[in-house]
Amino acid sequence: PLYSSAASDVYKRQAVYLTVDSVSFNQALSPSLTDQRIEDIYVYADGRLLGGYQIPFTIPITDLSKRRISLLAGIYADGIRDARVQYPFFATIDSTFTWEVGKQYKMRPVFKYVSFLSSPLKFSENFERSISLLDTFESAGANIRLKRHTNSTLPAGETTFLEVASDTNVAVLLQVASEGELPNIDRSRPTYLEFQFQSNFDMIVGLLVKQPGSEQWIPSYNLFLRPAANWRKVYCTLDDELAAAPAGSKYKIFFRSAHGGTDSTYYRLDNVRLMTYN
Repeated sequence: PLYSSAASDVYKRQAVYLTVDSVSFNQALSPSLTDQRIEDIYVYADGRLLGGYQIPFTIPITDLSKRRISLLAGIYADGIRDARVQYPFFATIDSTFTWEVGKQYKMRPVFKYVSFLSSPLKFSENFERSISLLDTFESAGANIRLKRHTNSTLPAGETTFLEVASDTNVAVLLQVASEGELPNIDRSRPTYLEFQFQSNFDMIVGLLVKQPGSEQWIPSYNLFLRPAANWRKVYCTLDDELAAAPAGSKYKIFFRSAHGGTDSTYYRLDNVRLMTYN
């Protein structure tokens, strides 16, 4: 377990057992919104945290007076295994049980987004129809194009992704940023950037910030991504970047890598979404 309250052998003899062996995600808004990576489940009994567990798991429930079981989904914040958190945009799943001592109970939760998620999303791009991430800082030799997925296991409707690449013999800044300013963001509430990526070089991800009275866009970021040969799902928290910016600032999402002029360099993006509350 990631965290669990201790239970004595005496109590375990009077326990029931709760098993979660798989999870899934359901979202009717778009097939691309099902591309989630739920790593952990946090289990509550009548509002009391019993523990956080990696899937799959079986745990004892020793206080049989507590009948309402709540499950919250956990993710790796910023793709870091040691930064395990409850994801604030997934709805809690509640079930009520009538326990029988010694019996095993199984839950296969199907998570979805919370009802108070900002909708429509303040930024959402799956690159199926167009490109709303533009390289407004493009250097000579950077190629920005839509390419087709070849993986037949992707959800229905997933056909294309964005590739930013260079294979020239000169240094190139590979940067794309969201077109125009993002709509107003409540800096007091959680904000995440969800996306999938592939790359063969280091990347940074964050916000471009234009402070009040300035015309300059200044990068603000704390997420560094190492190369990934296979598609990876990342939940990038933007709370620190937003908190550090003065009130009234304007924002853009940006991705950046650098090509040193010796090898072909690329990164690929899909299903980029800015997650906030209403």
